[in-house]
Amino acid sequence: MCALESSMSPSTSSPSVFDQLANKATKWGVTGLAAAVVLWRHDPAAMWAVTGAIVNSANAKFLKQCINQQRPATAVLKTDAGMPSTHAQSLGYLSTYAAIGIAGWNGLNLVSLGLCAIVLGCAVYLAYLRVCTGLHSGAQVVIGAAIGSSSAVVWSWIWKAVVARYMVEMPWISMAVWIAFLVAASSFVAFVVKNWRIGDS
Repeated sequence: MCALESSMSPSTSSPSVFDQLANKATKWGVTGLAAAVVLWRHDPAAMWAVTGAIVNSANAKFLKQCINQQRPATAVLKTDAGMPSTHAQSLGYLSTYAAIGIAGWNGLNLVSLGLCAIVLGCAVYLAYLRVCTGLHSGAQVVIGAAIGSSSAVVWSWIWKAVVARYMVEMPWISMAVWIAFLVAASSFVAFVVKNWRIGDS
């Protein structure tokens, strides 16, 4: 594994084969995991969580265009902007949302804390690979992860304080969640198909 410089600048050492494979598989693994959650749970809570993940990812793309900060020179095959890292922002959202869900489901105990640590640790490692492989600067990854994590906290709070709270009294809210999910998922699939290419963004 490549060493992390104190400045968190892109690594000049060669990442291991495992690091490279893990980095390339990240977006497919994350997308597959989100799809698995939808197929397994297929309830409004799962739809809401995945819709938030798609909105968060779209927000990362929007921020990239607005900030328009170049990637590091080591990202020679990438022409799009680098701030914030879409991978890090998505990982920040998903891992934080999962950790909140684990804590809420099982309460705060050694098991839930251990599971949360594993989830967040995996996300940190996968986000770090963006620096390790030279595709992003440390700042781009850290800011992306911070935005994603903050988005997860807000999205989870809206679910608990508003959506889930009033869904029983107002059944149309459940239908609205499903419609929002279908629109977001369809838009995501259309975007992926339109921009299909080998490599990471």
